[in-house]
Amino acid sequence: MPLRSQYVSGRRVLLLLVCFSVIGHSRSTAQITVDFSSPPPSPQAKTGLTVEDVIKLSKAGLSDDVIIAQIKKRPQPFNLSTDQLIQLKSAKVSDRVIQAMTESQGVTENAPGSAGQQSADKNNAATVSGPDLKTAAEGSAPKALESTINDPLHVRTLADGFYYKAPESWQRLEPIMMSGGGAKHMGKMFVPGLTPQVVWTFRGAAAPIQISEKRPTFYVKELPSLTNIAGRSGRDLVIVRFDKKKDHRELQVTNGGNMFTFKAGLSKDRVPDIQVKTISDGIFSVTPNEDLKPGEYLLTFEAMGGNGCDFGIKQ
Repeated sequence: MPLRSQYVSGRRVLLLLVCFSVIGHSRSTAQITVDFSSPPPSPQAKTGLTVEDVIKLSKAGLSDDVIIAQIKKRPQPFNLSTDQLIQLKSAKVSDRVIQAMTESQGVTENAPGSAGQQSADKNNAATVSGPDLKTAAEGSAPKALESTINDPLHVRTLADGFYYKAPESWQRLEPIMMSGGGAKHMGKMFVPGLTPQVVWTFRGAAAPIQISEKRPTFYVKELPSLTNIAGRSGRDLVIVRFDKKKDHRELQVTNGGNMFTFKAGLSKDRVPDIQVKTISDGIFSVTPNEDLKPGEYLLTFEAMGGNGCDFGIKQ
């Protein structure tokens, strides 16, 4: 083969080798880039609901149970502000859902290993020593949850009504009105100077809400405009004890055995001393200053106890 032809063929072979080398290097580099690149974000990477998500679910007509299940399934520290609470109420999100959002906030912030829990543990460790250290650290999460749920300002998000502040929830007391009444001990009318007593009758032997605490705290929320009506202020709130019967309850609204001592109204031995605090217009807290005896009670604005909300104190 002529020398020039060999030289040209050699250059072609060399050029082909260079091309294959470059192509191989490019493929290798591309492969390395693919191997080490981050995968595209998954739609499931979202771990919690937002306030807007909850509003969308509510407007879509989903039940409270379904929405609350989603909140618990994907805990999110909502840290609800006043504006967000108003936004939720304006969107007609139920009180149950708002409460679940608040509870989720307390649980998430104080979950084991969370920043809130670590901070609480450090504070407890700095102030408690000895055998109480473990107890304080273990109890920090329940205490934080309780303080979130039992925050007096939280009652503003609830519907109007009477509520018992349980350790982990709000329980709404059911309203009740006397179903009848009349005079008792009518035989006294035939004895000169003696007087019968007037008694209201209430259906049922026990209230739906039964409480273990001896000094429970109640919250009353009503329209602010009602506080300007006589008989609807915090000063008018009373707790009165029923006489429990087999299938009903009675409330004696007069006292005094004769015409000289006869009085209308609730007797002092039925009305325990209470402390009423005004949180804001139309919102009051009510706490007994003494242990309530086991039995049935009525929380009411009515001086004669004709209606109100009932509850029971367990043995």
